[in-house]
Amino acid sequence: MIDLQIRQQLAQYLANEISLKDFQDWFVPNTWELEKRTTNQGALDVRNTIDLALAELTNGHLSEDELQRRLSPLVQTYVVQINFSGFSASASFPEDFVKVQASQSVLAYDITREVEYV
Repeated sequence: MIDLQIRQQLAQYLANEISLKDFQDWFVPNTWELEKRTTNQGALDVRNTIDLALAELTNGHLSEDELQRRLSPLVQTYVVQINFSGFSASASFPEDFVKVQASQSVLAYDITREVEYV
């Protein structure tokens, strides 16, 4: 899931675990022509938001602090919609891990991993 990979790399940058240069070195080749590799609109939207912010930084319209403030919402909230067997659930994830009660099943979602059924 490329959108999660983008958000994970961005989160590492925002947490000062990697430098802006390291983030850009990962981001550019991994999101180049992304629209040819995925129809995931969430991934495309995240990529476009980051692209624009990086362009504004490069052109001197944003400082690095402003860049970080602009991009931080991309890793603070994550919305997932799940549909299967006539069941639909939607949840926002303001933290790394939440549980959503769904009928008789509990769906656990960890933003650093795939969806797991508990």
